[in-house]
Amino acid sequence: MGYQNIAWIVVVTAATVYFLNIPPPPLSSTLLNWQKKGDIFKYKGFDIFYIVEEGVPSDGSTLLEHDYLITEQADIHEALLTSLSIPRAHVMSHDYGDTVALELLHRLIKYITQRAENKDRWVGALVKTKLPVHMIYGPSDPVNSGYAFVDHYKKVVPSPSITVLDAAIGHYPQWEDPNAVFESYKSFLQSIKKT
Repeated sequence: MGYQNIAWIVVVTAATVYFLNIPPPPLSSTLLNWQKKGDIFKYKGFDIFYIVEEGVPSDGSTLLEHDYLITEQADIHEALLTSLSIPRAHVMSHDYGDTVALELLHRLIKYITQRAENKDRWVGALVKTKLPVHMIYGPSDPVNSGYAFVDHYKKVVPSPSITVLDAAIGHYPQWEDPNAVFESYKSFLQSIKKT
């Protein structure tokens, strides 16, 4: 091994040690204010950060080496709502959370059957529920791409309520067009207040 290789290894090692020991930057005032609004919910030895906004909790847990089961996530939500004495809540979900929301919906209506293995169960929950449900959809979503999803949703779900966003919006509509997502959700809330 030549001197250049040894020198390169020393430089890379020194830089790595230096950068690993730099403390993280302080949180911005926006993040500090957001953090102050939340609290920690203890669940089976895990700390789950949550925020209650106008009676609707949102939470996020640190990813650890753990088998994250949909049913367990639904258990956590139910336990959190119970601990906060919240008997009714609105659920706004995304991605993985959609399936957790469907599991919660299944539990609310006590409908029993079983994303391939549980398709009948979760689609069935959408079909059978009497609760108001609204879908906000980005048609460029690679997971459920194109308008075939919209057509299927409208065909399967009785009285479907869905907002189809701009064609360029994909899997992360809350980041790609937060104003449209908010306006859609606000309109949905106003529509269910009338009923």
